[in-house]
Amino acid sequence: MAGIFISLGDLFMMTTAVGTKEFLGPGVAALIGGISFSVGLLLVVYYGAQLFTSNVLAAVPWGAKRLTFKDMMFNWILVYIANFAGSLFFAWFTIKTGLTFKNEAWIANHFIAAGTAKTNLDFLAALLSGIGTNILVCMAVYMAVAAEDGAGKVLSIMMPVAAFVAIGFEHSIANMYIIPSGIMHLQYYLDGGMGLAEVAHLTHVSVEALKNLNWYGFLVTNEIPVTIGNIIGGALFVGWLNWICHGRDTHSDKTIQNRHDKTARMGSKAQDAKHHQERQLDELVS
Repeated sequence: MAGIFISLGDLFMMTTAVGTKEFLGPGVAALIGGISFSVGLLLVVYYGAQLFTSNVLAAVPWGAKRLTFKDMMFNWILVYIANFAGSLFFAWFTIKTGLTFKNEAWIANHFIAAGTAKTNLDFLAALLSGIGTNILVCMAVYMAVAAEDGAGKVLSIMMPVAAFVAIGFEHSIANMYIIPSGIMHLQYYLDGGMGLAEVAHLTHVSVEALKNLNWYGFLVTNEIPVTIGNIIGGALFVGWLNWICHGRDTHSDKTIQNRHDKTARMGSKAQDAKHHQERQLDELVS
């Protein structure tokens, strides 16, 4: 379900942000789109779905030798494939509803323009953009776990996610919906008798750039480097650095239990909340 939830966030972003740039400016339009997209991760967290970009935090229990490398990779691959399947299904679902062709097909055209931009990134740019994204996404998950009420969880997720979208970073699972949607909408136009030049003019992209909007451009040019970047950003910059900086035994059951015992003796509500957060994080990445 996580792939579908993130796709819903993508579609909501496209619907609310497209067309606002001319009236409110690119910065405000990007912020509106980012806030709209955060609905996808909110649905994932509250539903308890498995999302690849947050599951890279499983590198922490693997580093602590509480999870085998085989089990970690099995989880990553299985979740990645499931997210991909859900995203592709929703891309097909979206175009079949016909909703993107309303209002002079401005949503359909934006899918093509967005997909074209993503399939024309160079490898390093896509990789670094993927790192930036998952630093913010995994921090959003950590912050949501730390929050003690619903409003806190919503804000904890909304702001980091809105930040990465507004900045223009790349998210591998979101791209599993955006780029295939662009490819499907492009094919729809081509099947209808339009040429590449006409589609390029309609979507305000160059013909040369539009030629890269295909499955090779999606998988090789974008998805591979962005996925690698997402793993580095989440596992290394958030998961491992937090684990190293706060003690390598932070997530061990014995350490957490000892800290709970100490908290009980001290009677410190603040300390108890902190250790409760640690246990929640431990459960999240296990």
